[in-house]
Amino acid sequence: MVEAVLAQIPVGTPVDDAQRFMEREGFACSRNTNAEFLDRKGLDYVYCDRSEGSGFVQRRWQVAVIHRDGKVVEVLASTGLVGP
Repeated sequence: MVEAVLAQIPVGTPVDDAQRFMEREGFACSRNTNAEFLDRKGLDYVYCDRSEGSGFVQRRWQVAVIHRDGKVVEVLASTGLVGP
């Protein structure tokens, strides 16, 4: 997932452009400052979340587009199945 995102929003992309791209891809995004994602702390990032699937089980993607000085510097991602 990280490679797929970086192929579309490479390091150096303006963070506003990165957020618009992720939202066009069906992600709900919000900004986080000095926050935690996975096992990393103190990050400024755009958090993007998307789920797909029918029935009881869905696949969920969580992506953190880390930025500094208005530019993308790194992407972190997590995915998994969510269900009852």
